[in-house]
This record gives sequence, structure tokens and C-alpha cells, in this order.
Amino acid sequence: MLSPNNNVIIYIINKLGNSEIMILKGDKAMNEKFFNLDDEKKERIINAAMEEFTSSGYDKASTNNIVKNACISKGLLFHYFGSKKKLYIFLYSYGLDIINNKFKDNINFDERDILKLFKELIYVKMELLRTYPNLFDFFISCYLEKSEEIIQLIQDNNKNVIYNKIYNNIDYTLFKDGLDIQKTINIMKWTLEQYSNEYINKIKALGKELNPDEITKDINGYIEIFKTCFYK
Repeated sequence: MLSPNNNVIIYIINKLGNSEIMILKGDKAMNEKFFNLDDEKKERIINAAMEEFTSSGYDKASTNNIVKNACISKGLLFHYFGSKKKLYIFLYSYGLDIINNKFKDNINFDERDILKLFKELIYVKMELLRTYPNLFDFFISCYLEKSEEIIQLIQDNNKNVIYNKIYNNIDYTLFKDGLDIQKTINIMKWTLEQYSNEYINKIKALGKELNPDEITKDINGYIEIFKTCFYK
């Protein structure tokens, strides 16, 4: 399975920061039937579908596997979504909506210190993965998809994207002179990414909940090291 990637998070932020972006919607009436389900069942269906599309790709994804892992009948899946393609479009749109709402509430895009911004991103990512463990893997798979139908879907929804929005307001004067800024940012980004991936995998394996105090302590420890190594 593909690993979550901060570049995909950044890409999604860029999309959501643009009011002109077209968010694709599935069939409204069918989606309303789905939204009438209880949260646990909705999350089970979404996670099963995202996992299948991520691991198998669109063309080879099996609705039989989705209904098996979601513990629902195939008839119900098509009752809610109509077809495999409409299910995929729904997941793409709904996933962006989930991230949009979470990021708007928790990310300060006026922040100029990239370490503080990375800290906010990691918190948001971990909160999202607690409920939707395949969310970012699914979006990575979308942008790597080889199905002509899905390539066109992504391309049609990529218009007017503002790239690198996350870096637009960063104060690069905080860094020590002589550093390769891009490589330095990559080191910090990849370290925090690896930490978040390992932490999520650990609590999933142990069946535990996110511990905000533990996360804060760990991330603050990394940030202090980064400041010592890379900041003036």
C-alpha cells in the first residue's frame, strides 16, 4: 500500500484554497440515502471502498471485496451509489470535503514559521487518519491512476489549481545562512511524516486512541532539534 505523503496533503490544500475549483458530486438522491446511515456504517463503507481502490486501482477494484469488508450487501452498495464509477467520484469529492472542513478549522495559512505550520498539518493528518485510515493513500492512488476514465476525471478537476500555497507566506529568513532551504524543508517534512506514520500504525496495532499530550511532547522534541540545527 502507498504511504501517506505530505506533497499530496499540500496538493489538496492548494485545491481547497481555490474558490474556483470544481468539486465533483455523485448522484444527489443516492448520496442522501447514504448520509442517512449512522456514522459507524458510513465510515465502514467509505474505508472499505478507499482501501480497495487504493490497493487495486480503479479498473481492478472489486465491489465484491468492498461489500465484504464493509459488511453490507452488494445491492445496498449500488442502492447508495449506483455504480462503481459513481462510488469513486463520491469518494473523491467527499474526501476533499472532509479535508476541507478539517483544514479550514485547524490550519492557520497566515503562519510564517514553517515548523509551526508543519505541526498543525501533522495534527490534522493524524486526526483524519484515525477515522479514515486510507484517506491520503486514496488520494495518492487517484493521482497515480492509469484508468483513462479516472485520469480524465482528475484532469477535469485540476483546473485553476494554485500550487505551493503552503509556502507562499513562509519566512525563509528564519533559516541559517548557507543552507539549501528546499533540502532542509524536506528533511523536516519527511521526519515528521515518518513519525506520524509510525505513531498511527502503533496505536492501530495496539487498539489505542490518539494521545494529544504524547503527540505534542514528541513533535515539540523534533521541532526543538530542527530549530537548533536549521534556525538562526
